Amino acid sequence: LPQPSGELPKTDPKEMLLRIVEALKNTYFRVLFIATLVASAVLGTGQVFDTYMNTFFWGFGPEELKWFSFAIFGMLITILTIRPLQARFEKRDLVLVAIVSISVLQVLKVSLRFVGWLPENGDPLLLQILVLHALVTGYFVSLTLMMFASMMADIADHQELQNGLRQEGVFSGGITFSGKVTNGFGLILGGLLLDLVIVFPTGLQPGEVAQDTLIRMAIIDGIIMPALNIIPFLLLLKYKLNRAAVQEIQMQLNARRQSAEAPN
Repeated sequence: LPQPSGELPKTDPKEMLLRIVEALKNTYFRVLFIATLVASAVLGTGQVFDTYMNTFFWGFGPEELKWFSFAIFGMLITILTIRPLQARFEKRDLVLVAIVSISVLQVLKVSLRFVGWLPENGDPLLLQILVLHALVTGYFVSLTLMMFASMMADIADHQELQNGLRQEGVFSGGITFSGKVTNGFGLILGGLLLDLVIVFPTGLQPGEVAQDTLIRMAIIDGIIMPALNIIPFLLLLKYKLNRAAVQEIQMQLNARRQSAEAPN
C-alpha cells in the first residue's frame, strides 16, 4: 500500500467524523456497505435456524451434526481457486454469482424435501448430501467475503483519485462494523421469528414438534430469508469498478504521485 511521505497529523474526533462522512459520500462504498448490511443480516438469521433445522427438521443427532464442521473445507477450496477466478472474471461478477448460488442452494434444500426428492430422515445418504451442501455453501460465502475485501482496495484507489484521501481504514472498518452489527441483528431477528412467527415450542425433543411448525420454519429459513438476497444483488449491479476502470484509476494515481515526487 502507498505509505505517507511526511509526518502524520493527529486526528481529533471531529476530523474523524468528517472522514467517515467523506467515505459515505463515495457511491461504491455505500453500495458495498448496504449490501453487506443486508447479506450479513440474512446470514445471521440463518445461523439461528441452522441448529433448529438440523435437529428438528432434518432429524440429526449430535453424532451427525459434528460432520457439518467439514464445511470449513469450502473456505480452503476458495483459497485455492480465488486467484485463477479473479484473473478471469470481474470481482463484482464473482460476488453476484456467489450471492445467487447461496440463495439457490438454500431454496433448493427445503424445496427438494417438500417435493420428496431427498432421502428420508435417518437415511445416511441425507447426511452426506447436506454436508456436501454445507461445504459448497461455505465456498460461496467465503468467496463473497474475499471479494468484498478485494473490492475495498479498489474503492480506496477510487477515493484517493476523487479527493486525495486514502481511506482503507475507514472503508474496512465500516464494512466490518456493518457485518458484525447486522450479523448480530440477524441473530436477534432469528430469535424473534422463532418466538413470534414460527411459535417454536420449548422443551420438546426431535419428533415431538408439530409438522406445521416445522414447515413454517423451513419456509422462512429456506425460501423467505434467501429471497432477501435480491437486495444486495440489485445494489451490486450499480458497482462499476471493473478491471479496466481500476487500471485507469491506478495509472492516474501513479502519474500524480510521480509528478508530486519530481524535483521542481
